[in-house]
Amino acid sequence: MEMDDIFLQADSVTLSIDLQASPFSTREDSLVSLWHELKANTVEPLQASALELTSFADECLFCALIRERRKVHYDDEDLLGSSSYLETQECTLSQPSNNDPIGLIYVHSSPSNIPAREVNVGIVVCSQKRRRGYAREAMLLALGWVFDELKFHRAQAAIMDVADKDRAIPLLHFRWVFA
Repeated sequence: MEMDDIFLQADSVTLSIDLQASPFSTREDSLVSLWHELKANTVEPLQASALELTSFADECLFCALIRERRKVHYDDEDLLGSSSYLETQECTLSQPSNNDPIGLIYVHSSPSNIPAREVNVGIVVCSQKRRRGYAREAMLLALGWVFDELKFHRAQAAIMDVADKDRAIPLLHFRWVFA
């Protein structure tokens, strides 16, 4: 992953706009699986003019992969050798753990909603990575961009009747405080 592919990043996640994958790769398998789950659990992908991820992404204001960032810990001793005059401090380097996405997130606004400064959002995180705060962090990054950069004032999401529905509601129910 190149820095040009990274759109937004936080402590635990990176949002990347690179939606391409080599045929028959594990990345392609992950993308296909996430795309099918997103279509099954959100509204806007089903209303797209074409039912492919890249076509849907072209219709969105923002559509990105969610990638997990791994934290690697080093001590000063590891970095500088054993030096008696230095206190041991932890140095953290965050980097992508691999190239496989753990989720998809989108921000979509129909032509009639753009003048009203309203967007619809959708997110899906693969089942193995749920309940770790990744969806919340990714949503805060995306909404920060929507409210702070684009100056939109309303975001909404349709929460489908799924097992984690009750956990999703607090994720999306908050007020953005403008600086």
